[in-house]
Amino acid sequence: KALQQCRKEKATLIIAKLDRLGRNVAFISNLMESSVDFKAVDNPHANRLLLHMLAAFAEHEREQISSRTKEALRAAKKRGVILGKHGKEVLSQQNRDAADKFAHAMQPIIKELQDQGFITIREITAELNEREVPTFRGKTWHLASVHALINRS
Repeated sequence: KALQQCRKEKATLIIAKLDRLGRNVAFISNLMESSVDFKAVDNPHANRLLLHMLAAFAEHEREQISSRTKEALRAAKKRGVILGKHGKEVLSQQNRDAADKFAHAMQPIIKELQDQGFITIREITAELNEREVPTFRGKTWHLASVHALINRS
């Protein structure tokens, strides 16, 4: 999207670091050949040769990171580590408990709305948003989230 906007506005794309733009020599090379000018703040005076070299090093580093990560995961599996266990067994239960606690805390508000004549899920959703009552994640209420909240409590 940023590249499209720069093309449209004939603007220069400013990036913090070249390797954040891409870790692929072909991508950087194609960008250099495109109609979009770009500058890397970490190397603002870099010429085409240096940009190609930095892109090659960034691509190499990406491959090295991938290899090290895969090797570390293989070694962990050999040691008997069950990958993903923490999320399945610990975090999911913590999230479930927090959602239950939130639903319990919301019961008086839902009851109050129902007592005031807001009966349908749609009406309750609209009123919660109108009153700017925060959701569990602090976002906007949706039909599905209100429905889940009422079913949970």
